[in-house]
Amino acid sequence: MMRSKPSMLLLYLAVLTCIGCTRQVRFEYGESEGSKAKSSPSGLAVFREMVKVKGFDTYTVRSLSPGNMNRLNTIIWSPDAFPVHDAATYYWLSQWLSRGNRTLIYIGRDYSPNVDYWRDLANSPATQKNFKDPASSARDWQALEQSRLDQIRRANRDTIIMPWLRWDCSNHEMEQIYEFAGPLSKFVDASNAKIFLRTHPTAIAPDDENNIKKNFDWEPNSAKPVPTTNAYEKTWTPSDESQQQIISQIPFDDAPTITPDLLTGHGRILIGTLLRPEFLGGRVIVVANNSFFSNYSMLHESHRSIASSIIKDLPKGGVGFITGSTDPMVRENDAEEQQQGLEMLTLWPLNVITIHAAILGLIALIAAFPIFGRPKRLRQDSNTDFGQHITAVGKMLERTGDADFATRTIAEYFRKLKKDPASPWATMDTATLTPKSPFAPSSTQTTAPPVEQIVHKRAPASDPLQRSDPQNTIDD
Repeated sequence: MMRSKPSMLLLYLAVLTCIGCTRQVRFEYGESEGSKAKSSPSGLAVFREMVKVKGFDTYTVRSLSPGNMNRLNTIIWSPDAFPVHDAATYYWLSQWLSRGNRTLIYIGRDYSPNVDYWRDLANSPATQKNFKDPASSARDWQALEQSRLDQIRRANRDTIIMPWLRWDCSNHEMEQIYEFAGPLSKFVDASNAKIFLRTHPTAIAPDDENNIKKNFDWEPNSAKPVPTTNAYEKTWTPSDESQQQIISQIPFDDAPTITPDLLTGHGRILIGTLLRPEFLGGRVIVVANNSFFSNYSMLHESHRSIASSIIKDLPKGGVGFITGSTDPMVRENDAEEQQQGLEMLTLWPLNVITIHAAILGLIALIAAFPIFGRPKRLRQDSNTDFGQHITAVGKMLERTGDADFATRTIAEYFRKLKKDPASPWATMDTATLTPKSPFAPSSTQTTAPPVEQIVHKRAPASDPLQRSDPQNTIDD
């Protein structure tokens, strides 16, 4: 089957994303915007670009505010943590979903595209030749990324509760899936897909109430036995209190069901949809992990087909992307007191001061650079100054260090070129030099003028070397 042009374009974008236009590979998880997201195998830059191609406006969401509640009709949440979130975050999302025709896509964390990236890189024969330093080999990076994922996983229980479903974390082995079922399975070619599963979502049944409450019915510093659902000691964490609050609000007698969109051959949910009457046509799409929509996963055609099928059913409106190892900040309003950090600079009256200060700072920086300053006129030497020529000749004679040679040269100039054999200048080489003369080799007497005056001082107006006479030139 021939690929369409959009598919080829997306493949090209995915390859550029994973190889990177830069030499450095980044490993920020879940980021969808910027150079870091495009250079990270775990990013969602390709998935976000597919959303843009379908005509949606995309936003990077850092907080859950009333403005985002009105602007966003779809939220894609890919946290860099297991699904243990604050009750306040779920409450905001529930209020947002209850506005009707909203879609929340939640992507589980129990998978690291970075691990597969380094594993494939290490198994490449061409790459093995390039990795000579064991400390920076691909297998070492693979082990580090795998260790980081396992550390995040061990910080949670074997069961994690969300308001609409729970996560089964009891399986400790990552498994690659080759058999698929469900409506989306028609887009999956097992030979052209790379989907993994360990932690997976499950529906909450009415008879699960006692079991769930029993596992979470304990308090810090209490005499009650600590549940040992994991093979390691479990200590009290702030997330446990949040889990208790979420469990107390679950309607077990009317628990929501999950419509399986994509299942494994054993019936475990890979992608599922939750529908509730209070959502007013909205839905929650839960994705088991990021082996579906990460930049590195988008190299496979089956993954792009699944993403396109989900994107085409999104409601019209803004699409927000949320990521990070912590929950986004929940704001009750968009007032000034809710702003944090440098965001205060964007509010009145600091925003007016900030823009003027920025302009003044820019002007100061421009003025500080000489290349942007006022041009300066440098002093230039004149090519018509005959005095410079005389000075140059004098310096050359001085560098010889031979006073007799300098004297003879000046005398010969007057006798041969000036045709003046009788003047003191022409007979200075035959005269007796005074001890004060710099050219004097011994303590003799002379009546000739010092050579220093001859070389470094201008001749008098009546002198043959007067500058105004155009014939008074010394040939080199």
